[in-house]
Amino acid sequence: MRARLTADHRPYWNYQVIPLTKDTVVTGDLARYLISTGGPVAAEDDDAKELIDVTAEEAQGLGHREGDIGRPLPDTIGDQPPAGSEQDVLDWVGHDQERAARAIGAEEDSAEPREELLERLRQIHHPGPGDAYPEGGSAEEVKAWVGEDAERARTALEAEEARDKPRAGLSAHLKKLG
Repeated sequence: MRARLTADHRPYWNYQVIPLTKDTVVTGDLARYLISTGGPVAAEDDDAKELIDVTAEEAQGLGHREGDIGRPLPDTIGDQPPAGSEQDVLDWVGHDQERAARAIGAEEDSAEPREELLERLRQIHHPGPGDAYPEGGSAEEVKAWVGEDAERARTALEAEEARDKPRAGLSAHLKKLG
């Protein structure tokens, strides 16, 4: 299987971020991965074309956007929280604070409220200061969020290396901690 990148892309593959440039040809499992996750690729052979067609067809039929395969769109799955599993509720909420509030109300009104789910929903509805990674924040904001926490340093480093232009000083600081 072969696919050609139609744009620069930095996928997380095989436990690392791989920088790929436009017009690079990828093969095998990497090509399959990029196609199945909606990466910016064009088919270079019949196998890749078939997978692209099937993937796009599945996404279309399930109400998904191209490139967003496997995740329901918020506006296609109703206005009320599902009565299913905790994961169903969290998938429905996503990062939407309004949906989190509705889900909290529904869960509190249920016969047996699930405390762990309520706690996770409350974190989405009112994230505490420093709870969420400062996406797009300054280097100082990222350093403040990380503090001395090695796990947060690894999370921040992964996000930093996925940027179009990673900040070398911040990356070096995060590598020391992580």
